[in-house]
Amino acid sequence: MHIIYYIIILYPYYIPTYYTYRYRLILYAYYIIILYNTHLLYTLYILLLPIIVNN
Repeated sequence: MHIIYYIIILYPYYIPTYYTYRYRLILYAYYIIILYNTHLLYTLYILLLPIIVNN
């Protein structure tokens, strides 16, 4: 579980700079949801959702 929190902490730093400001706000909203979330599968789904939507 410590690895998951390590990924959560580093996640905002991997957001590319070419995303629009509104899209970055959406990603940070997901980041806040992840911070208050403890369920592993739901956390992984939230992490993968921006990638799925982007493709």
